[in-house]
Order: sequence, then structure tokens, then C-alpha cells
Amino acid sequence: MKTINRIAPVILIQIFLLYTGPALAATIHVPTDQPTIQAGINAAVGGDLVLVAPGTYEERIRFLGKAVTVRSDADGLSDTYDIDPEATVMQGGAMGSVVTFWNRETEASVLDGFTVTNGSGTFLSEWDAPCGGGVLCYFASPTIRNCKIAANNADWGGGLFCKLSSASIVDCEIASNNAQWGGGVYSEQSVLRIELSTIMANTAEGGGGVVINEGFPTITGCTIGVVPTRVGVNRPAEAYRRRSPRRPHTRGGEPYYSSPG
Repeated sequence: MKTINRIAPVILIQIFLLYTGPALAATIHVPTDQPTIQAGINAAVGGDLVLVAPGTYEERIRFLGKAVTVRSDADGLSDTYDIDPEATVMQGGAMGSVVTFWNRETEASVLDGFTVTNGSGTFLSEWDAPCGGGVLCYFASPTIRNCKIAANNADWGGGLFCKLSSASIVDCEIASNNAQWGGGVYSEQSVLRIELSTIMANTAEGGGGVVINEGFPTITGCTIGVVPTRVGVNRPAEAYRRRSPRRPHTRGGEPYYSSPG
């Protein structure tokens, strides 16, 4: 009996650990399991994969602070990596930022393989204007890869707006966006990592390609601008550094590189 009494608690502990171990990550298919991308995110928990079938989704999404991956899916198989950004489109309907990271998301929040288009930005009182037409990263540092961010508009950051962010932008195309400042990308107090991406044909009053304010991004292996030179148009190697969010630096219509604020 003494031997049985010693073994029984061990067996019970093992059974308890078995039933309280970490849950396996789930794959949520859109629109099969959930009708919209946002519904998929709402249903997801940390580590889950929201797999989105090709199509045009007329919606704007928020990651809600969740460490989930939202990925396009060309073949319907979760065990293969087959993205298709051209065929999987988030269309914002000019009703705000198309994709919003607002709740201190980390690199574990991943957007992978979408076209993000027709966004108009989110009104931020600090700027008294809409910011982040395509994607808004506000106190958040997500991973955005294999995406095309195109044909969005905002006053600040037509394609992408980042404030206090360490977002990673990898293998993306940021093109044909428009803003007053930072047609392609506006970055403030951020340490962005932009790799293997193309930033081209964006327009703005200042900094058609990238505006950098009080931050030191890492931009490697990228093509920035291929359109003819004229005031406010994204052109080769154009990046603004400016001190004040109220008075962007310009000099005779040419880019003006100031020291970081």
C-alpha cells in the first residue's frame, strides 16, 4: 500500500501536466472558418495562423495586440507557403488606415502576402491630421513582409506611418501612395528595419519616398524611387530627415537633410 500511495501522486501529476500543457496553434481559414479577416483575428489566440484565401476583402483590420500571423494563401494548404499578394487584396474603401497596429504588437504579429490599398489614414490628434493611409504602426513593432502597399492617401505617411516603432518591413513594395509628408513612409522616433523592398512612384509635398524624423532606420537592399525628378516626388535615394512635425525642411524644392532631432 505504501508503494501505491507513492506512485499515485506521480501518476496524477503526469496526467495534470498532460492536460494543462501548451495548446497547439490553430489555423483559421478565411472565409471558410471565419467570414472576414478581422473575424479571423478576433477568433485567434497567440501563435495562431489566419490563412486568407485569394480575393478582395473590403475591410480594415486591427491586430488587437495579438501575436498572430495573418497570411495570404494561394493554394488552400496550411502546410505549404504559397502567398499571393496580387490576388489577395485588402481594400480600405478610403475609410481609414487599412491595417492598424496600435496595441504594442511585437515582431510576432505578422502580416504576410497582401495588397493593402485605398486607405485614407487614422486621425491622430498630435498631428491634427490623418496618418498612415495603408498601414499605421503606433507604439507597435510588427513584421510586414511580402506585401504591396499601394494607392493609399494620408497627410502623414501615405503608405506607412510609424511612431515609436521597431517594425520590420521585408520584401515589400510601397508604391503610388500620396501624402503631404512621407508619400511612401513616414517614420518618427522609430528604428525601422526595411529590407529588400521597393519604394517608388510615391508623391508628397515633402519626402515623396521616406521621411525620417528623430530615428535611425536600417534600410538595406532596397530600391527607392525610379520616377522623373520634380518637387515632392519619390526619386532615387530620396529620404528626408526633419526636426519638427510642424515645419518640414525644404530648400528650393530639393530634399534637405538635417541632423536628427
